[in-house]
Amino acid sequence: MEEINNFRPPADYFKLRMHYSFYITNIMSAIDLMTDRYKNSFLDEFNKDTTEKNNVTIESIKYLRELRNSIIHRGFDVAKEGEVIDGIVCIIAPTSVQDRNGTKNYYAPHRALRDILIHCEIHTKLTMENLLKPLIDNVCSMSPETRFSNTLNMIDESPHMPDWVRKAARNIINSEILTDTQTYQIEKLRILLKPPTCFRKN
Repeated sequence: MEEINNFRPPADYFKLRMHYSFYITNIMSAIDLMTDRYKNSFLDEFNKDTTEKNNVTIESIKYLRELRNSIIHRGFDVAKEGEVIDGIVCIIAPTSVQDRNGTKNYYAPHRALRDILIHCEIHTKLTMENLLKPLIDNVCSMSPETRFSNTLNMIDESPHMPDWVRKAARNIINSEILTDTQTYQIEKLRILLKPPTCFRKN
């Protein structure tokens, strides 16, 4: 999102298209992963609340999912239209996108695609963090010895790891390296789950 928020005129068309396309693909992959992992608990969190903001978020997710499908499977150029808004070059969201069968339309809840992405981030990342919190807390509460033992067991039980890789991994990994790596990954995840603070209503 940092790159998207910093496209000042004149903006490079290729970079605009690349960053928006990657961002839409990645955020929808994260949402789908959470949905698969938690058996619809992710979307259930929104369905518990019938306020307008969550209804808009659900519509944003549906819209972005079909936009993602259009980008990946049909080569849709998401950067076809844009304008400068508050000094930032923003892509204008397609008014509607169709599902793969061409039988249903999903309508953009905001004019600027950037605003749809920010809105979706604000109201989905908190749910992601809440669902992941027990898992993160469990990892953080493990002793270094338990983490190390679990990792060695995972290496030994992996059916796809060649023996020479398995041996090399066991020789390289130690408790200190593993603890530092997992601590870094957890902190990085927490940073990624921090929602943006900027949202401009149009």
